[in-house]
Amino acid sequence: MSTKILVVDDEEKIRKSLSGLLEDNSYEVVAAGSGTECLQIMSAQSFDLVILDIVMTGMSGIEALQKIKEMYKNTEAIMVTGYADKEKAVATFRLGAYDFIEKPFESREILNTVANCLNQLELKKEIERKNSQLRESEEQYRYLSFHDKLTGLYNRAYFEEEISRLDSERQLPLSLIIGDLNGLKLINDAFGHQEGDKLLNKMAQILRDLCRKEDIIARWGGDEFAVILPRTNEKVALDVCERIRNACSEAEKELIQPSIALGVATKEKVVQDIQQVVKDAEAMMYRNKLIESESIRSSIISSLEKTLVERSYEAEDHIQRLRQMTMQFGYTIGLSDNELDELTLLASLHDIGKLAILERILMKKDSLSFEEWEAMKKHPEVGYRIAQSSNRTAPIAEAILSHHERWDGTGYPMGLRGNEIPFFSRFFSIIDAYDVMTHDTLYRKATSHEEALNEIRRCAGTQFDPTLVEMFIGIASSFGVNVAE
Repeated sequence: MSTKILVVDDEEKIRKSLSGLLEDNSYEVVAAGSGTECLQIMSAQSFDLVILDIVMTGMSGIEALQKIKEMYKNTEAIMVTGYADKEKAVATFRLGAYDFIEKPFESREILNTVANCLNQLELKKEIERKNSQLRESEEQYRYLSFHDKLTGLYNRAYFEEEISRLDSERQLPLSLIIGDLNGLKLINDAFGHQEGDKLLNKMAQILRDLCRKEDIIARWGGDEFAVILPRTNEKVALDVCERIRNACSEAEKELIQPSIALGVATKEKVVQDIQQVVKDAEAMMYRNKLIESESIRSSIISSLEKTLVERSYEAEDHIQRLRQMTMQFGYTIGLSDNELDELTLLASLHDIGKLAILERILMKKDSLSFEEWEAMKKHPEVGYRIAQSSNRTAPIAEAILSHHERWDGTGYPMGLRGNEIPFFSRFFSIIDAYDVMTHDTLYRKATSHEEALNEIRRCAGTQFDPTLVEMFIGIASSFGVNVAE
């Protein structure tokens, strides 16, 4: 980008002479015949340098210089003067002029002065850029010192400073809310920290939406949040907690509905120790989390199960058929009520790990690439980790992990063979295969009841437990076509 210079002189001959000299040396030049015209031009264009005659008709160069320095601080000025005006030229230094040139002037003197002025201008700009970067870095450092990088909320260090600052009589009653986000470890372990980060950010936004500007909201730890509510009694703080719970239940979910265990404590008297108030709020939060824990874990599993169906990764009618056939087959071979309950739960949750697989892989109609197939084979392990998180589903975790194992040891993820494979997995894989074959899927058209049974019989001893296959075929034959409806 070329350097732009404005030449201002009321003598046309000097204007043209200066302009021509500068243009011959690759400067972009604009000329003005008065101080007033100079300011008009500068209001529409920016210039690196203005060369101003001191003595001009109307507005003098000194008056024009004053206005230029007031309005355009990054524009340099060189003054042009006759011998008699030398004292005035020196006085312009106080107004911010870089230098002055005496008439009559030599070309080399003008060019040297202009070059030196522009070099200094560039140096000043570079210093300003460096200072600006330094200020930005300092501001960023200050911000990061007191903010959580992920959520943008205040961090624990800021919380500790503010709790000390607000610990005064005029802030009483001073209430605290401590919260622990539910399900974060499960989401991180099963679906990765990126999904966990989404859950943290969603909770942070809920807290922002429901708290006042004067409240201090902080991410207190990995999955913990804290809110300081100045001049707020316990009843109001409890109302805030209820609004937070309601907002969580109404929030749009990603994988699971956000939920949080909350504890409240209030400092009402000056003599109370604020650190004890913090401990009281934390203790209440942990008590509530302990009381709610199994219910919360079950609701998280149910939420994931619902998400699985909503995303059409597992058709609801397919799950219902699996549950029905599981009950029929299991009852016929004499399984206990408890075993039947666990098997129907397995029918619902066997593919829950698919929530961690990319949708483009799950919904792909063509053959999967090697990398895509390797990703797909991870879903039993993800499902296992999800099932392990709740007492209700832990008994079927091993069955979820092993439901793609094969009798001959060529299955995944562990390559188990024969009776090494859990009974529930061997039992369920036959029913699942039968239902998939007898109903349309993304990958294939449905086969008949008889064709499906023939295929299962053919795979006995390789894919399926041969003893269970014979039991299933005997029973399924009595079901007839009704099983496939």
